[in-house]
Parts: sequence; structure tokens; C-alpha cells
Amino acid sequence: MPPLLTIQNLILNNNPENSLPLWLLLKQYMTKIAVKYLGKLKTELVHLESGTRIITDAPKDNNGEGSSFSPTDLVAGAFLSCILTIIGIEMKKGNLPKTLSLEGKVNKKMSRNPRKISALNIEITIFGGKKLSDRERQFIENIIWTSPVPLSINPDIDVKIKISYS
Repeated sequence: MPPLLTIQNLILNNNPENSLPLWLLLKQYMTKIAVKYLGKLKTELVHLESGTRIITDAPKDNNGEGSSFSPTDLVAGAFLSCILTIIGIEMKKGNLPKTLSLEGKVNKKMSRNPRKISALNIEITIFGGKKLSDRERQFIENIIWTSPVPLSINPDIDVKIKISYS
């Protein structure tokens, strides 16, 4: 497994002579997103590299129309999307069978005071996973907890993950 991406690893491993300024080192690891408030509790996010756009709306239980993802929906979805992406990367590298198919669902629970994500209940289905060895299954379970978004989430959030190998 590659070393955890930290500023120290960037400086020590990618720039052993410390010849580049830190901002230049970090630039290659930064994604730029523009966000504009559209009114009526909606925002537009633009991924500047690709131009992909996402509209958010406040949920119905927080004065919105619920017409799109809420910002906290994106956090919940990013948690699962990140895990599936990292598993996919390991499949592409040949560390897991390329024949696997991945799907999942996430249910987000919000607390009221303060209003924040309090729990994520995640179900992951790995089709073709019955043939995986114990070592491969353990590798997948390690990916789940060491992927970038799960490592970035507040540890106070109660995260439950169920994996089905079918």
C-alpha cells in the first residue's frame, strides 16, 4: 500500500532536495472548484479542470426544495464514491480481479443541534466477490478505512459499513 499522502511525505519523498517551494509541490495535489450561490438556497459547483457542474439545494427539512443533492449529501456520496474508486484503482493495478463489479448505497443521518452529519450507513456489494481470497477481502476492508475521504471525515460521525460479496 502506498504511503499516506501528507505534507511531510510530499516534502521528503517527492522533493528530497527541497528544491521546489511547498506551494508548487502541493499544486499538483489540489483540485480547484468554483462555487456560486444561485439564490433560493441553491449553489452551483464547477470542477474547473473538466467543466463538470453540480447544483446543490438545501433539503426540505432545512428550508430547501430538495430538488438536488444537498451539500451534506455530496459528503455522504463522496465517502462511498471514494472507496469504490480506490478499489477500482487497485483492480486496474492488478491487485484485485478486474472482473469485480462494485455498487453501493449510503444513508445519511443528520443531528439537529448542531445540524451536522451524525451517521453514515453504507452498503457495498462486490459482484464476483465470492471468489475472493481472505487476503483479498482483508485488502478491500483496509481500503475502506484508509481511502482519502474516510480519512478526512470527522471521527465523531458514526460510520457503519456492510460488505456483501456475491
